[in-house]
Amino acid sequence: MSGDEACISIVKSDVVLLTNEIITCEYTSQEKGEDLLDKICRFQKINEPFHFGLKFKDINGSMKWLHMQKLITTQVNCRNIKFYFQVQFYPILPNDICDVHTRHNLYLQLRRDFHESKFIISPSVEVFLTAVLMQLDLGDKCNYDKNELYMYQPKIIHEEAKALHEKMKGISAFEAQECFLVTIGNIDGYGMEVHEVRDSENNVCHIGANFCGISVFKNRNLKDIMNWVEIEKFLWEDEIFIIVLHGRNSEAFNCGTKSKCFYIWKQVMDHLIHFCITNEDRETQLSGVRDMLNNLGDASSVSTILTDKSLKPLNEVIANFLWDVDQQIEEESVKSISNVMIISEYNFKHNDFEDYNGKCQDLVGQTYLYFVFFVFVIIFAIKSDVLFMFERIK
Repeated sequence: MSGDEACISIVKSDVVLLTNEIITCEYTSQEKGEDLLDKICRFQKINEPFHFGLKFKDINGSMKWLHMQKLITTQVNCRNIKFYFQVQFYPILPNDICDVHTRHNLYLQLRRDFHESKFIISPSVEVFLTAVLMQLDLGDKCNYDKNELYMYQPKIIHEEAKALHEKMKGISAFEAQECFLVTIGNIDGYGMEVHEVRDSENNVCHIGANFCGISVFKNRNLKDIMNWVEIEKFLWEDEIFIIVLHGRNSEAFNCGTKSKCFYIWKQVMDHLIHFCITNEDRETQLSGVRDMLNNLGDASSVSTILTDKSLKPLNEVIANFLWDVDQQIEEESVKSISNVMIISEYNFKHNDFEDYNGKCQDLVGQTYLYFVFFVFVIIFAIKSDVLFMFERIK
């Protein structure tokens, strides 16, 4: 056995899956986070591992994501560590996931997020989603008292959901799950881990990042969406998280502590990398970013400049599109979840994508104008230098 092989140690850790099953995984001192994630995904027959990540508690008791490109042993400081398998990057349309096992785990994660009140939604949407889950779990039966998941909700929500559930008889579990995914995927704050911060006026608000950019919530309402294409750069200095935007005022948020501010910055960076860098350019364009993340050390300030080349158009409409459950319940009385689902998908595909395509065309047109202007400036500069040299020769 060589000296290098003798130095390789094997570590065993428990991993809590979204099904609440606990499995034991082995990894060596030379394996990275992505190696462990691949093992767990293969065990669950998940073909789309890029949606998922692993969380663990650090020495301070705070939950943090395991970095996929770093060695596991450099991130974990104790041997009896427990990892939590969770969705880290939510897809743009959760109901479009084709892989059965990926889709099921995404559903389990969204269901858990809903029961833990991680979504900023109105009471009517909460009633509707609760009724859908009742139909999924109980079918046409009404054994509400035997399911503890519904007993922790406010009484008025529980009673309204039971009344609505009685109108959903005949709906299959597949249709109920499909409707749950469609509804969740179209609410404000979908796919975000929101954080409580204070804005420049010292007002309490919440910010989070997902596929479309950074969103700001105030008093449980969506206040602003800063899309990736309009963000020039973002940085953190001590406990202040700053977002510099194209064409409008910058935003600054007080996160309370340096560690929380860096966690938010890192989360935004991860989402930028995942959703805005194309697969072909990922390795070349992100090498500098990864080196910066790996060598932060005691840096108190890090800024990231986003170039137009690293960005691809994203669906801005999805984050703004809210399925109005109040009106849907009043007009349709939820006669059939499948009908509601079809109505929602039809409106989304035929209305929102038309707006999005128009915005994409505008973006392409603007990019072309910038390119023409840039070429003109270069030609003008070269011509000026040539004339200057010619006059000197004369």
